[in-house]
Amino acid sequence: MPLLSRLTVVFKFVFIFLIYLIIFFSLKIMYKDLKKGKGTSKKQSKSYEFALEVLKVSKDNATLKVGSIIPLRDDFFIGRDEKNSLQLNDNFVSKKHVKIYWDKDCFVIKDLNSTNGVIINDEIIDSEMYLEVDDKIQIGANLFKVVG
Repeated sequence: MPLLSRLTVVFKFVFIFLIYLIIFFSLKIMYKDLKKGKGTSKKQSKSYEFALEVLKVSKDNATLKVGSIIPLRDDFFIGRDEKNSLQLNDNFVSKKHVKIYWDKDCFVIKDLNSTNGVIINDEIIDSEMYLEVDDKIQIGANLFKVVG
């Protein structure tokens, strides 16, 4: 009987030691992942560094408020259609007016052959243009500023 009770105590300590080992290695792996930034891609984290600040809104856009900040994501569409990332209720805005997308290290704005065009910093663009912080984008009667 004394041998059985000794073995029971030994197995208890071995079991507790194994649990501590599992916890230790789990924490070590989690620490390494956090230190490396594993799980978040560079592209995804960069894309959220830019946003559009609403400077002026057409009278038909009841939900969009001046001063609002709209985070930019990859393949961000702006237009009248409700399927767009940002819907603008404005007669001078096409259904799919512009596309903003990430290219290497910055965002690019592309006019999608809209009827009334896109004005960037008081100049009409007819194709694509790289966006920079403080660029002003006019789409119809709506005015936005790129912030980062």
